[in-house]
This record gives sequence, structure tokens and C-alpha cells, in this order.
Amino acid sequence: KTSMYSVLQKHTNPSSNQTMLSIRHNLSNFYQMVWYDNRGRKLLERSVSLSADQTNTEIFDLAEWPKGLYLLSISGAGGEASLKLVKL
Repeated sequence: KTSMYSVLQKHTNPSSNQTMLSIRHNLSNFYQMVWYDNRGRKLLERSVSLSADQTNTEIFDLAEWPKGLYLLSISGAGGEASLKLVKL
């Protein structure tokens, strides 16, 4: 699927304890956000409703996660998007 999501990371990458993402889409829909570690294990899952042309800000607390590489997958009716994050 082609992504129609606009994802903006608000905090630096690499990150230490927290990251903030802004997600925007041109249609109203539900989307699912899933964080995976570098072994493909699911760490966190969140379902969110997004209104058309609205920017939704999600804050993730990474303080309990070990240092390493993480992947965020965003999927819904608007397509799919992914983002890599390095935690120091």
C-alpha cells in the first residue's frame, strides 16, 4: 500500500527517553501504531482516530526501553508508513 500519512518526528532521533510524533492525513480514519524492537517483537500497540486534515500528536515514553533500534509501523485505511528510531 502507498502511504498517505504525513508523519513528523518532533524530538531528535536518536532519542533518549521520549519521542513525540505528529501524524496528519487528508481523510478521517482509524489507524494503528505498533512499535517493534530490533528482533521484531511487538512492544507497544495503540489505535487512534484521526479526523480529516487534523494533526494528531502522540507522545511515547521510552524510558523503560533498552538502548537500540526500534521500528514504528503506522497502518490504516490511508495506507502504511514506518519510522526507525534509535534510542541511546
